Amino acid sequence: MDIVGKLPKALGGKVFMLAMTDYFSKWIEVEAFVQANGQAESSNKIIINNLKKKLGSKKGKWAKELPFLLWADRTTTKNATSQTLFSLVFGSEAVLPTEMIIPTARTSLQTIEANN
Repeated sequence: MDIVGKLPKALGGKVFMLAMTDYFSKWIEVEAFVQANGQAESSNKIIINNLKKKLGSKKGKWAKELPFLLWADRTTTKNATSQTLFSLVFGSEAVLPTEMIIPTARTSLQTIEANN
């Protein structure tokens, strides 16, 4: 668990984020906050610093962009495991809501056996 900040002020006066990482899957949960006690001890500096770099260019919009950045991280294949974090945690690949309505090659060619 790590408190990251002080970041540029976002909507609602949010300037800190609390980041928690599951060590097994590297799944990250992050929440934006207004206040923190200043005691930040890093549990995974590389991941948190990468998040800060990507969000730094967003200035005051970082809190709004955070869920999209986390979704991208969770659904991107990692070199070490050749798996996505989503598949490690939930046992199957993520499917976008639009893929349920408009079939894509990825979803129409997928079978339960292939997913296993």
